[in-house]
Amino acid sequence: MKIVLFDVIGQKSGMDYYDTAFYSQLRSNGFDAEIHSNYSVGKGKPFITNIYEGNKVKKIFNLLKLLPVFIKDVCRNRKSAYVYMAFGEWVDMVLICLLLVFHPKPILDVHEFVSLDKEGNRKYTKVFEMLYKHIYALIYHSERSERYLDRISFGGKRLYVPHFKYEFPKSYNTLELNESVINSISSHHINILFFGHMRKSKGINFVFDSIKKTEADVLKRLHFIFAGNDAHLIVKKRIGEIKELVSCSTILRFIEDEELNYLFDNTDIVLLPYEEVSQSGILEAAVYFRKKMILTDIPYFKSFSQQYPSFSYIVEKGNITALSTVYKEICYNGIKAYMQQDIEQFYETNSFKVFFQQLRHIL
Repeated sequence: MKIVLFDVIGQKSGMDYYDTAFYSQLRSNGFDAEIHSNYSVGKGKPFITNIYEGNKVKKIFNLLKLLPVFIKDVCRNRKSAYVYMAFGEWVDMVLICLLLVFHPKPILDVHEFVSLDKEGNRKYTKVFEMLYKHIYALIYHSERSERYLDRISFGGKRLYVPHFKYEFPKSYNTLELNESVINSISSHHINILFFGHMRKSKGINFVFDSIKKTEADVLKRLHFIFAGNDAHLIVKKRIGEIKELVSCSTILRFIEDEELNYLFDNTDIVLLPYEEVSQSGILEAAVYFRKKMILTDIPYFKSFSQQYPSFSYIVEKGNITALSTVYKEICYNGIKAYMQQDIEQFYETNSFKVFFQQLRHIL
């Protein structure tokens, strides 16, 4: 049976790397698979337009253009397995409704059940709970997600799988990269990268507060890079608080693939001080580039750190002193490389075997 992976976010948030990894695993396990998203696959054209480009009016217009394309695609693939990548965003709310109407056995690959910035909105969360209860099968990636499914008494098929391992080309051409990206890396400091959406739930305020509490002698050795979409203007409003304290640079927009490659290849540390998360593609990218991480002790990261201790430093969520202490350790003790045994364990291929057996059974 053919499996269609539909991803509305795609290239605008690095999801294309996940899609490609999933697609590759499907093909290597004997499945016929296709990716339908906003980026080219092979020599083909993007299946859909990027609905996240432009102002609010343009985004709404792009979504309206997407709806008939999505409905036609779902109907054409009613006899195929249709896997929709879900993030708990308002766009997902619309498209999952249509998926439920037009496909007999819809499957979701859920990266966040409810957008972390909307978890306090009771009406918003209730709508998603209602939608999920009607889904045929659901792919999830963490214990946090499993607890959510238990809480809403999800009665459909559950398929757990670890985050697929990235395998995209790490290449980039510095002659073609934007100058702001090239200049964001400092050759005179330890580079610390905060990458992705600049959201409270991602711990962005925690970073600013920790910098303000760190000793000047430590800060003079560090350079912070904030790279990603700043939709809530948190970085724009707070960057002035640290400009005189520490070297820093900002690229406050969606980051393209080669730009991501350059940033991860040239940074020293990847900072993920999250308040909560169900899975993280940024963590996977950091491992792929063999970059040491600073993680908070939320369950997903804590479990990861226990499995692969050489991959990261771990600090108590919200503990400014603890994060500042890690900055100090990095400066004075250096950054230790990944241990080979952790790398080998991380790339153990048997971790996906059960998932593909279960997937084949429900199709």
